Amino acid sequence: MTNRNILNEADRLLVKHGVSELPITMRKAEIIAQFSGWLLLTYDEGKELVEACGAEGTAEQYPAFTLVHNKQNVILYRANLSYEHKLFCILHEFGHIVLKHTAEKNVLGVTPSPEETARQEREADDFAAEMLAPSCVMYALGIKNAHQLERFGLTAEQAMRHCDNIREPETEIEKALCERLPAVNYRKRTKRCINIAAVSIVVSAIAAIGMLMIYAFAGKGNPDNVSSTTSESPAFTIEAPAETSAPSSSTSAVASPQATTTSKPEDEPQSETVYITKSGKRYHKSGCRHIVGRDVIEKTIAEAEEDGYTPCKDCF
Repeated sequence: MTNRNILNEADRLLVKHGVSELPITMRKAEIIAQFSGWLLLTYDEGKELVEACGAEGTAEQYPAFTLVHNKQNVILYRANLSYEHKLFCILHEFGHIVLKHTAEKNVLGVTPSPEETARQEREADDFAAEMLAPSCVMYALGIKNAHQLERFGLTAEQAMRHCDNIREPETEIEKALCERLPAVNYRKRTKRCINIAAVSIVVSAIAAIGMLMIYAFAGKGNPDNVSSTTSESPAFTIEAPAETSAPSSSTSAVASPQATTTSKPEDEPQSETVYITKSGKRYHKSGCRHIVGRDVIEKTIAEAEEDGYTPCKDCF
């Protein structure tokens, strides 16, 4: 599999699970694993499984690995890893699963050939780096060097390797990913505002030059021949609505009704990922008891409400 195909598979996973913020968080990684049917366990939590599969040596050698047990992918990792290292290791294991790497003694990515094992390890590393710092998004954000990539949770070595992958979005999945991420959309909006401001400055400069030319040629330098263009803005008054009452012979002051404002409860972020069932009419947060163990479809809140779904009363 070529490097670009590996990156596309990582981008596809990000789009599928509605990732809308960078860098991806551990919580989001846990949600992706949950809805993909992959089990996440620390070495302590999966100790019995590791011993039953004879994978103690693998647990000592690697900070994380994936066991295929009863046709289920079980990702095991050391609990004492740093946050960044733990997240990268889990995304690395996502790569082994998504890229359908081979399994030796039920451990994904391990083969009898050291060369083949090293190749699959590099592919899983590239997959994890792309999930943390999507190359097309990095291009859209103007990120060009390894030092900038390290801010997204990559080590210096990983960032140096991933730098070569940064390019303009070309595939449909890359374009979809860039449209979903608000950081990129914000940059596009900012660039558009800068362009508008630049045009306004140019127009104002041309108008000023035009006024100077009119002054020079029409007035021959005599300011008395140039009429002032300044005018006062008309004053606006807001009349209070008159009360409807029976006619009275005496003049009475009209009291304006006191304005009352009601504060609208703050909405959930419209880009937040929610989940719906095929038969239900409400959308739910991850972990809601109404969707545990059921097939669900991911949407953003905006997409769900556009399709006519309403929030679950239990989890919202």
